[in-house]
Amino acid sequence: MSSRYYVDGAATEEFAKWMYALADLIPSAKLTEGQIRAYAQVLGDIEPQALRTAFGRASRENDGFYPSAAQLRKLAGEPTSTDAALLAWSGLCRAAEEVGAYATLSCEDGCAVEALLSVFGSWQAFCEMPDGPALTQHRQQFLAYYRTWALAARKPRTHLPGICESSGRAPDFREALTWMAKLRADGTILYGRDIVALEAGRERPALPEGRDAQDGKGAKET
Repeated sequence: MSSRYYVDGAATEEFAKWMYALADLIPSAKLTEGQIRAYAQVLGDIEPQALRTAFGRASRENDGFYPSAAQLRKLAGEPTSTDAALLAWSGLCRAAEEVGAYATLSCEDGCAVEALLSVFGSWQAFCEMPDGPALTQHRQQFLAYYRTWALAARKPRTHLPGICESSGRAPDFREALTWMAKLRADGTILYGRDIVALEAGRERPALPEGRDAQDGKGAKET
């Protein structure tokens, strides 16, 4: 199991220091190397700044016992990679229904993009996947790939080309506004005209009747 804090079979020096510093404040704490390695593996998906905060809070709020890994995770105030993966899956399903395969989708959460491509191969294939047992199985695969990418050192892709972009057709400005969308990390969706407006720092442009929406395929339940 890969982890930010568990490398080559041992906890990193920085992580071990956090563990021992907290133990020094709790008389009942008797840490072993095995425990430190286990904590390093389990907490490996938490950002360093958030984890430092968790150890700091634990030093002030402990009840005389060394906190469990689950308690440290709660003190970090950070969702688990599984929580983030479920949020990403829900957002992608909604985007497939509301945006559709023709539009290109960019994602703030690159792990979601890599997980989707690993399981489905393309944004179009994901959008066209019908509901049913197969989708449930693919969902579990998506969650597993997401967790892997959450721990990866490589920078993930954030771009899912739609059918219009993949076809090589160069749309005019108004068409382009309906051919792109952005999925934010919190699950909200920005559409093309909103993206352009935000980037330009102004109100979104008005579009002619009939250009405000584009049909999409592949509606899914979240």
